[in-house]
Parts: sequence; structure tokens; C-alpha cells
Amino acid sequence: MEVPVQMMGPVVGNVPGLRRVVREVWMVVCLAAFGAMWSTAKKVMHAGCRATMASNPRGMHVVAAETAVVCFWDMLHDFCKSDSVPGEWRRLLLPGTPFLHVLQDGGVVVVNNGGA
Repeated sequence: MEVPVQMMGPVVGNVPGLRRVVREVWMVVCLAAFGAMWSTAKKVMHAGCRATMASNPRGMHVVAAETAVVCFWDMLHDFCKSDSVPGEWRRLLLPGTPFLHVLQDGGVVVVNNGGA
């Protein structure tokens, strides 16, 4: 069933010159961020990982932050590959929108990490 565009949530943000994020996409982004932080926190608390991270000359907090960022983008990639992406997002997301976008009208939803 197609959900009319009018029934989709409002966009988040209103900064001139920046692309805005559909509310439902923002919810997925937030869940991925929480999941990445939780996963990283569990790794930091594990004795083996904690010792490895602590021995890094850049410091455990830097390694933990980098780990969380990688985990975040991996979770978004996994979401895009799953059957959970609503079909109507292909019509709503534009090329270049932050986090999740389509490369062409009606295309598949993919991660947009800003080239990072």
C-alpha cells in the first residue's frame, strides 16, 4: 500500500541551503546512533577489548568514538539492504539528502555519508 506524501511526517530542520531530513529517516538515524553507542559501550566494558583500546596511543576514548561512528554507518547500510525500507521513500528522498537518499528518482534507498 502506498502512503500518500501528505501522511508522511514533516521534515526535520529548516536551515537555508541545507537539505532537510524526513522525520521517519531521522528516527532511523537516531536508532542507529543509539545502537552504535550501545554496541561500542559493550565493547569498551569487555575486558579484552578494553585492554586493546586502552593500549592505543591515541587513547581509548578516540578509538571508542571511531568504533561507534563505523558501527553507525554500518547499521544504516544494513537497514538499506533490509526489507524494512518503506517503498514510498523512493519518491520522497532526493539525491543528496543527508544520511539516506536515492541516487535517481524512484531508485533504491542508499546511505549518503557525505563522502566520508
